[in-house]
Amino acid sequence: MPTFNVHLYREMRLPFLGVEADTPEQAAKMVAEYPSEKAASYEDCESVTLAALVDLAGDKDYSQSVTIDLDPVTTAAQELYEALAHFERAHRQWAQDHATFHKESNTAENTELYVIYKKACAALAKARGESLPEAVIPQHQTTTNS
Repeated sequence: MPTFNVHLYREMRLPFLGVEADTPEQAAKMVAEYPSEKAASYEDCESVTLAALVDLAGDKDYSQSVTIDLDPVTTAAQELYEALAHFERAHRQWAQDHATFHKESNTAENTELYVIYKKACAALAKARGESLPEAVIPQHQTTTNS
């Protein structure tokens, strides 16, 4: 039976005390750049085990090393992000191809598809760290029938 060296990647709590910043968000972003050893301590918070890097013992060039994903939610989140980004691009292209519909209809922005699109854009903006989700949502011009 082979022997392996396993490097586990797990969430943990790293308290950084006395951080001076203008806002909580600024403090969090500053501390995110700190090395782990700068923390006051480290605590296992019974959190998620993310992955494991598994090396075959004695494999000097690490050619048989593998990374095992142990958190399917993280993998799903990446796949969802990619799907939303694809949906965003496809909807933008559809909107360009159907610009006449948007100009002639006063209900274009109230369709279920557009509402879903706006939610997808907001989620993507949040994932990208953009502050204003509205900035990524194209504003379709609508006219009212008088």
